[in-house]
Amino acid sequence: MLSSDVDEAVRRTLAARGYTPANTLFGHSVCSDEVNAKAEQLVNLMVSRWGEGFTLGGLGGLPFAGKSGFRAYLHHAPDSGKLLIMFAPHVGIDSEGRVGALQREGQSALSKACGAALGAYKAIQSKGGAGKYKESAVKDLNARNEVKASDYKFDPELGSIINLLTPRLKGVELAPEPITFVTYQMYTIVRDLLDNCFTERSPKAGSLPLPLALLPAISLPSHHGEPAPSSPYPYRSPPPTPSPEPIPNPHPKLHRARRTYGNGSPRCRSWAAS
Repeated sequence: MLSSDVDEAVRRTLAARGYTPANTLFGHSVCSDEVNAKAEQLVNLMVSRWGEGFTLGGLGGLPFAGKSGFRAYLHHAPDSGKLLIMFAPHVGIDSEGRVGALQREGQSALSKACGAALGAYKAIQSKGGAGKYKESAVKDLNARNEVKASDYKFDPELGSIINLLTPRLKGVELAPEPITFVTYQMYTIVRDLLDNCFTERSPKAGSLPLPLALLPAISLPSHHGEPAPSSPYPYRSPPPTPSPEPIPNPHPKLHRARRTYGNGSPRCRSWAAS
């Protein structure tokens, strides 16, 4: 799906449920990479649509704002308003179909995307050995820019990604392309960290104070000015409230990323406040 189609589908679906720019605070957890900040990318389309956006994410799209940042997001929402959060790890795919490669504007050489995810995977490889952690098709891109293990104390976000990704790599040796596997695991890390934020349910235990709509996705960066694809992805974590209210899938036909990252119907899921 093109990001513009996702943006319009979310608007149409949530409008029927009373979400408007006036009563909704949009939050997003996407990677700091500038490719996610282009006008045609989903996060910018949604910021324009909803009027403003609260930044939860850092490297890899992980919500490094943490529980403190999430509480601030809740406190900034309109009185009796609504919450909308989009999270989307990203991955490049070059013209030859190599997962993890991206041709950036103004550069003749190929680059990596997501560089944080690929860098973390290579750091884990260096500790566990290539026999345990399969080599990717983009292993030689921009090797000069990689962070040494001794520098992680000055690179806390990447260090956190390495620590969180390492236990999730069981089975990567069976994947046709390890970066596809890594990208999905990055998605599950972001999902689980946000779930952890949702347990901060105020003002009373057991519920969020305002209705929440959640849009999980995986972003595929494009060249500047070209349509940007995003793949809405099923949210497969236990809901934070007893009665989740799934929003019907407005686009039953999935983008090709369904075959890359797994099966399931893409959806934006909402939870009503108790």
